[in-house]
Amino acid sequence: MNFEEKEMHRLEALKEIAELLNEATNLQDMLEKILHTLLQVMNLQTGWIFFIDESGKHRMLVDENLPPALTWQEKKPMCEGDCWCVERFVNGRLEKATNIIECKRIEDAIECNWGETEDVTHHATIPLRSGSEKFGLLNVAAPHKTHFSEEELALLESIAFQIGTTIQRIQLVEKERKYVVVAERNRLARDLHDSVKQLLFSIMLTAKGTLNMMRWYSKT
Repeated sequence: MNFEEKEMHRLEALKEIAELLNEATNLQDMLEKILHTLLQVMNLQTGWIFFIDESGKHRMLVDENLPPALTWQEKKPMCEGDCWCVERFVNGRLEKATNIIECKRIEDAIECNWGETEDVTHHATIPLRSGSEKFGLLNVAAPHKTHFSEEELALLESIAFQIGTTIQRIQLVEKERKYVVVAERNRLARDLHDSVKQLLFSIMLTAKGTLNMMRWYSKT
């Protein structure tokens, strides 16, 4: 593939993924579709996305075609323990798309005999971010692939940036929706409180009127 063909392939991939991201309204659904499409357009086999919170704890939100060694006991190898990419991300030392020479999670799976790795030994890791806000990591791999070219890493970085921007947009919309729900709940609570006060006031007036009437009858 010459330079022009590579550039055309990159632009087509970005266009297809940009269209998916532009239509996205649900975070989980968006990540699943993007990961699937990304693996297809880049001719890769497997991938996974970690979200990492401020304390450094990670959780795997989506994955596709993980080898059996990484799905052992309901994907325990991917949900527990540390690894180079997560550690570097948390420490602020992972700022761009990077080749992972050897994946610790795969090494642990081999050492513990958790199953077949399907010849997946290395992966690329790309931070998901938008401006100064960081969300997690995108990891992709393929059998026998031990190195990602600069062009591949640049493409992955471009896509990861778009994903990060979309994550931020979806989260902001969700926060706004929750704010509207809370505001509406508070309004209903105030209305209910006012209604109860009015009802109690009416009951008090009725009771007072009834008491006065009973006193009047008792005197006559």
